[in-house]
Amino acid sequence: SNVLQMFILLIIALVPLLMLKFGSKEFYPFVIFITSLCLLLHTSLISNYIWGTDIQHELYLSNLVLTNSYWNMNIQDNCNAMLSLVVLAPIMAIILKMKIIWVFKIVYSIIFALVPVGLYRVFHKQINAEVAFLASFFFISMHIFYTVMPALARQEIAELFFVLIILLILNNKIKPINRAILLLIFGSSMVVSHYGITYIFLFLIILAGIISYILDKFN
Repeated sequence: SNVLQMFILLIIALVPLLMLKFGSKEFYPFVIFITSLCLLLHTSLISNYIWGTDIQHELYLSNLVLTNSYWNMNIQDNCNAMLSLVVLAPIMAIILKMKIIWVFKIVYSIIFALVPVGLYRVFHKQINAEVAFLASFFFISMHIFYTVMPALARQEIAELFFVLIILLILNNKIKPINRAILLLIFGSSMVVSHYGITYIFLFLIILAGIISYILDKFN
């Protein structure tokens, strides 16, 4: 019976109104995280099996590493070069004593649920808390967030590092040396997590540089 699930979805739909009316701003990040996780799990835990397209191949590569106890770098495959699949997932499966299928279903969902929280922090640095909360809630309300993303394990990890890099850029309180080290760590992690996100990030960096140059030129 999916009666309870439908009831939860109804409650989630009312969360923005309830939080803006009665909630405290201090709980905005927590509510965003819990709501995101509920939406992700209500999709990923629909059965004992994984579903989707890319994640089938991702599961195969991760299980291959776990079965052979080593990463075969000679396999010519884009996904085989993503450490979010061939290193992170097997390590988590060993440490947590879980099958990789449940690492993808549960652990990766928990990690990806942190992305909207990071976005809230990014938005909050630019606008007030209420609008930042609504913007983050709009992000998780898009059907791609809880239907497509649970089937793209490597992209879930990469998006977290992408948001962390944005947060780092906007944070002026961190010392330059610490910021450089963290940028190197987050940037390298994003590169080995998902190639597509890396291309998008490079494009945005180049675009931002061009716009900044044009503005400086005419000001």
